[in-house]
Amino acid sequence: MFGTGLTQLIPEPFRKPVAQRIHRALELGFRLLPKKPNSNVSRPHPSDVTISGSQPLAKLRADDLIGSIDEVGSGSHASDSTVDGAAPFTKYNLDDFIKQIDEVGDPSLAAADFALKHFSYKRTVVVDDRLDPYSDQYWNQQIDLYREITGRELDQGSNELVQFDLDAHVGTLNSYASTDPKRMVIHYARLSKLIKHAALPDNARVLDLGCGWGLSSEFLAMLGCRVTAVDINEKFVELVKRRSHRMNYGIKAIHSGFDDLHLNETFDLILFYECLHHAVKPWELLQKVSSWLSPRGKIALAGEPIQNIWWRSWGLRLDGLSVYCMRKFGWFENGWSKDFIIDALSRCGLIVDYKDDVDPDVGPIIIATRR
Repeated sequence: MFGTGLTQLIPEPFRKPVAQRIHRALELGFRLLPKKPNSNVSRPHPSDVTISGSQPLAKLRADDLIGSIDEVGSGSHASDSTVDGAAPFTKYNLDDFIKQIDEVGDPSLAAADFALKHFSYKRTVVVDDRLDPYSDQYWNQQIDLYREITGRELDQGSNELVQFDLDAHVGTLNSYASTDPKRMVIHYARLSKLIKHAALPDNARVLDLGCGWGLSSEFLAMLGCRVTAVDINEKFVELVKRRSHRMNYGIKAIHSGFDDLHLNETFDLILFYECLHHAVKPWELLQKVSSWLSPRGKIALAGEPIQNIWWRSWGLRLDGLSVYCMRKFGWFENGWSKDFIIDALSRCGLIVDYKDDVDPDVGPIIIATRR
């Protein structure tokens, strides 16, 4: 999605207290295993999705596993593995998996946690990750896998949108409408680390790509940066505009997808926060936006799923939550190895500084600077 990921939090109105989740998990004793394929189960439309049976799903993204599954990065290919003797899910019974998760209420509940973290998927599409990862042949194989998992064609202009109560979010203290300081501070910790290492000048010009709810844009504007925020979701853009006007942040918000974006200005920082992994060809996007850097400009990444669990270089993430989001909503849930993303940035003529963090919630920060 051209907006934030599941590492960004689920807004507070859609969250249940931890104690309540644990109680419900114990009460249900819920553990999902593949069932017999049921060809009569239809895939719900994204607009029908609810959180805990009440309000539309608001930006629940599959990268919430960055701090658990995605960062294991052992190099093992887990797509065809089994769990406790259970057969992997296939394209024929994925709708059963979606249905069972939805019966719990939503994937964020503790009752669904075991099933999501122990999910495995057996693909029928052939993907040869010995191919050149930049080649059309390899890319087409990944897109074929996307079609198999989602049952639809890739159309980010339709599939990557999120519905939410715009008016309710405009007047809240933060754009996520959250009152959970433990989750909010993770985002500020990532962004603070990134900004510190980027060593931005005064009044820095910043391009926040895939701004989503606008949390990163607001934080940068509060620090004195001149921010241009871009997102494919028109409602997100309107939210950023209205909150910027209310808070006097001066953020310039643009409605556009990655591929359609064309700008005639330069920036001291181009930020991808929890969003580059929704680009279908991130190496081409990085090449394009690198031409918008000022002489000392930088491209920075944070909150991205960097791992090589399923693929040597890049590909669709096959953990339970990623597959859930792809199948139910059509979101493109990509991920790449450390070596691949460093190489992709280096091909843009950038010097790449990759910084790990001892805190797994913060994760790696990447700062790429003009040579």
